[in-house]
Amino acid sequence: MIRDVAFGKEVYMARFIPFILKTDDEQKIGVRITRMKKADAAQTEKEPVWQTSWMSAYIQKDAFEKYALKTMDGELVALAAYEILENDVMVHITYIESQPESNPTIVGHSKRYQGIGRVLIAYGIKLSIDHGCGGTVTFEAKVPELAEHYIRDYGACPLPSFGGAPRYELSGEAAMNIFVRCFRWMQKSISSVTRNERRFIARFIRFVAVSMLHGLRQRRRSEPLWRKRPV
Repeated sequence: MIRDVAFGKEVYMARFIPFILKTDDEQKIGVRITRMKKADAAQTEKEPVWQTSWMSAYIQKDAFEKYALKTMDGELVALAAYEILENDVMVHITYIESQPESNPTIVGHSKRYQGIGRVLIAYGIKLSIDHGCGGTVTFEAKVPELAEHYIRDYGACPLPSFGGAPRYELSGEAAMNIFVRCFRWMQKSISSVTRNERRFIARFIRFVAVSMLHGLRQRRRSEPLWRKRPV
């Protein structure tokens, strides 16, 4: 949205500014997501050892885009691997792992941080938008509790698993609801808006419009026949 001001023009921009929650007091902790470095991967083999070594040949494959989620103080909170499948018009979230102190498999409910998975799924949606895949992401659920969580809290839709781990898709309104939680509106001079920012905002607006239309159609289909208007 652009508005005139006395000395020129300003633009209100939606910016992807992710955050997680500190478990003990639910304080919002700002985080940044950057390309995973070798030092980040090597840290998974140091004490306290992570559940998975991110130095493994499988994770180091060039097919995956790997990112590190860190606090503003540089604490490594999680790692994520994504696969951009432009021919299938989606991004596959190959693997997400939290630090040992926040990994429920290791510490149960005594996690240092919460909301890590949601933020990294939201980043997968951002990558999907960036690559022209309309915000669609897919992923697997390793355990039944996780599958229930994806359906109940994220609105994920089951996909055929072909005998493997249960697969799910997030798209349309469900993806938008997760994605927009990581956004904040910021005001800046229109002359300082970069080409990449303009391109992303255009894709973001299209993503929101398509998602809302998809949601309206889904609700329309679920209405009782007596509530639908005759054609």
